[in-house]
Amino acid sequence: MTANTQSAFQVRILPEGELRLAVPLIRLLYPSLSEAEWVAYASGQSTPKLWSPRRVLVASNPGGYLHGLCTLADGFDLRCGRTLDVDDLVVANFLDTKSIAQTLLAGIEDIARRGGYHEVRVNLADSNMPHRQAVADALNSVGHVRTMARFAKPLAQPLKPIVGL
Repeated sequence: MTANTQSAFQVRILPEGELRLAVPLIRLLYPSLSEAEWVAYASGQSTPKLWSPRRVLVASNPGGYLHGLCTLADGFDLRCGRTLDVDDLVVANFLDTKSIAQTLLAGIEDIARRGGYHEVRVNLADSNMPHRQAVADALNSVGHVRTMARFAKPLAQPLKPIVGL
Protein backbone atom coordinates (compact mmCIF):
# COMPACT_ATOMS: atom_id res chain seq x y z
CA MET A 1 0.00 0.00 0.00
CA THR A 2 1.40 3.41 -0.89
CA ALA A 3 0.30 6.29 1.28
CA ASN A 4 0.45 9.00 -1.38
CA THR A 5 1.93 9.57 -4.78
CA GLN A 6 4.14 12.45 -3.64
CA SER A 7 6.18 10.36 -1.21
CA ALA A 8 8.97 7.93 -2.01
CA PHE A 9 7.95 5.96 1.09
CA GLN A 10 5.42 3.15 1.35
CA VAL A 11 3.47 1.85 4.32
CA ARG A 12 2.53 -1.69 5.18
CA ILE A 13 1.52 -3.76 8.16
CA LEU A 14 4.54 -5.72 9.30
CA PRO A 15 3.72 -9.45 9.42
CA GLU A 16 4.37 -11.21 12.73
CA GLY A 17 7.30 -13.10 11.23
CA GLU A 18 9.04 -9.80 10.40
CA LEU A 19 8.58 -8.01 13.75
CA ARG A 20 12.28 -8.42 14.50
CA LEU A 21 13.11 -6.07 11.62
CA ALA A 22 11.62 -3.21 13.64
CA VAL A 23 13.82 -3.67 16.72
CA PRO A 24 16.34 -0.93 15.77
CA LEU A 25 13.49 1.56 15.31
CA ILE A 26 11.57 0.73 18.47
CA ARG A 27 14.80 0.95 20.46
CA LEU A 28 14.93 4.65 19.59
CA LEU A 29 11.97 4.98 21.97
CA TYR A 30 12.83 2.14 24.37
CA PRO A 31 16.62 1.59 24.31
CA SER A 32 16.67 -1.32 26.77
CA LEU A 33 13.82 -3.26 25.15
CA SER A 34 14.92 -6.74 24.13
CA GLU A 35 13.97 -8.36 20.87
CA ALA A 36 11.89 -10.99 22.69
CA GLU A 37 10.02 -8.29 24.66
CA TRP A 38 9.27 -6.34 21.48
CA VAL A 39 7.96 -9.40 19.65
CA ALA A 40 5.81 -10.40 22.65
CA TYR A 41 4.40 -6.86 22.93
CA ALA A 42 3.68 -6.41 19.24
CA SER A 43 2.20 -9.87 18.76
CA GLY A 44 0.25 -9.92 22.04
CA GLN A 45 1.93 -13.16 23.08
CA SER A 46 2.80 -12.28 26.65
CA THR A 47 2.24 -14.73 29.48
CA PRO A 48 0.00 -13.99 31.27
CA LYS A 49 -2.10 -12.31 28.60
CA LEU A 50 -1.76 -8.62 29.52
CA TRP A 51 -2.78 -6.87 26.29
CA SER A 52 -4.22 -7.51 22.89
CA PRO A 53 -2.06 -7.89 19.79
CA ARG A 54 -0.98 -4.75 18.04
CA ARG A 55 -0.56 -4.16 14.37
CA VAL A 56 2.77 -2.61 13.46
CA LEU A 57 2.60 -0.13 10.60
CA VAL A 58 5.96 0.65 9.01
CA ALA A 59 7.12 3.20 6.47
CA SER A 60 9.87 2.01 4.17
CA ASN A 61 11.74 3.25 1.14
CA PRO A 62 11.40 1.39 -2.20
CA GLY A 63 14.32 -0.85 -1.18
CA GLY A 64 12.42 -2.01 1.91
CA TYR A 65 14.55 -0.17 4.50
CA LEU A 66 12.37 0.84 7.48
CA HIS A 67 12.33 4.57 8.26
CA GLY A 68 9.39 4.79 10.66
CA LEU A 69 6.80 2.78 12.53
CA CYS A 70 3.87 2.93 14.89
CA THR A 71 1.69 0.41 16.67
CA LEU A 72 -2.07 0.25 16.16
CA ALA A 73 -4.68 -1.07 18.58
CA ASP A 74 -8.45 -1.07 18.72
CA GLY A 75 -9.95 1.28 21.27
CA PHE A 76 -13.30 2.66 22.35
CA ASP A 77 -14.27 6.13 23.47
CA LEU A 78 -17.60 7.01 25.09
CA ARG A 79 -17.80 10.22 23.05
CA CYS A 80 -17.25 8.77 19.59
CA GLY A 81 -17.24 4.96 19.64
CA ARG A 82 -14.60 2.81 17.96
CA THR A 83 -11.14 4.33 17.83
CA LEU A 84 -7.87 3.35 16.23
CA ASP A 85 -5.23 4.01 18.87
CA VAL A 86 -1.72 4.80 17.64
CA ASP A 87 1.26 4.43 19.95
CA ASP A 88 5.03 4.06 19.70
CA LEU A 89 5.29 6.40 16.71
CA VAL A 90 8.93 6.75 15.74
CA VAL A 91 10.68 8.18 12.69
CA ALA A 92 14.33 7.35 12.07
CA ASN A 93 15.11 9.57 9.11
CA PHE A 94 16.09 12.99 10.39
CA LEU A 95 16.51 14.44 6.90
CA ASP A 96 12.95 13.74 5.77
CA THR A 97 10.97 13.36 8.98
CA LYS A 98 7.93 15.19 7.64
CA SER A 99 7.50 12.93 4.58
CA ILE A 100 7.82 9.77 6.63
CA ALA A 101 5.43 11.03 9.31
CA GLN A 102 2.90 12.09 6.67
CA THR A 103 3.21 8.72 4.94
CA LEU A 104 2.54 6.91 8.22
CA LEU A 105 -0.39 9.21 9.01
CA ALA A 106 -1.94 8.66 5.57
CA GLY A 107 -1.60 4.90 6.08
CA ILE A 108 -3.16 5.15 9.54
CA GLU A 109 -6.10 7.14 8.19
CA ASP A 110 -6.60 4.68 5.33
CA ILE A 111 -6.69 1.76 7.78
CA ALA A 112 -9.11 3.64 10.05
CA ARG A 113 -11.49 4.57 7.23
CA ARG A 114 -11.47 1.07 5.74
CA GLY A 115 -11.94 -0.45 9.20
CA GLY A 116 -14.97 1.63 10.14
CA TYR A 117 -13.29 3.48 13.01
CA HIS A 118 -14.81 6.78 14.14
CA GLU A 119 -11.63 8.44 15.34
CA VAL A 120 -7.85 8.11 15.22
CA ARG A 121 -6.05 8.82 18.51
CA VAL A 122 -2.29 9.33 18.31
CA ASN A 123 -0.26 9.20 21.52
CA LEU A 124 3.20 10.73 21.22
CA ALA A 125 5.69 9.72 23.87
CA ASP A 126 7.30 12.53 25.79
CA SER A 127 10.91 12.22 24.85
CA ASN A 128 13.85 14.20 23.67
CA MET A 129 13.80 12.61 20.22
CA PRO A 130 14.82 15.25 17.69
CA HIS A 131 11.94 14.45 15.37
CA ARG A 132 9.10 14.85 17.91
CA GLN A 133 8.19 18.40 16.88
CA ALA A 134 8.26 17.48 13.19
CA VAL A 135 5.86 14.60 13.90
CA ALA A 136 3.56 16.94 15.86
CA ASP A 137 3.68 19.42 12.97
CA ALA A 138 2.78 16.64 10.51
CA LEU A 139 -0.17 15.64 12.72
CA ASN A 140 -1.45 19.22 12.74
CA SER A 141 -0.96 19.61 8.99
CA VAL A 142 -3.32 16.72 8.21
CA GLY A 143 -6.11 17.74 10.58
CA HIS A 144 -5.21 16.19 13.93
CA VAL A 145 -5.91 18.40 16.94
CA ARG A 146 -4.82 18.02 20.53
CA THR A 147 -7.81 16.76 22.48
CA MET A 148 -6.41 15.90 25.89
CA ALA A 149 -3.51 16.12 28.24
CA ARG A 150 -2.46 12.81 29.75
CA PHE A 151 -0.74 12.57 33.10
CA ALA A 152 0.88 9.47 34.55
CA LYS A 153 2.19 8.66 38.00
CA PRO A 154 4.62 5.76 38.07
CA LEU A 155 3.95 3.64 41.15
CA ALA A 156 7.26 1.85 40.77
CA GLN A 157 10.35 2.82 38.85
CA PRO A 158 11.19 0.01 36.41
CA LEU A 159 14.78 -0.37 35.34
CA LYS A 160 13.55 -0.97 31.80
CA PRO A 161 10.18 -0.96 30.00
CA ILE A 162 7.74 -3.46 31.43
CA VAL A 163 6.20 -5.67 28.79
CA GLY A 164 5.14 -8.67 30.81
CA LEU A 165 7.99 -11.10 30.30
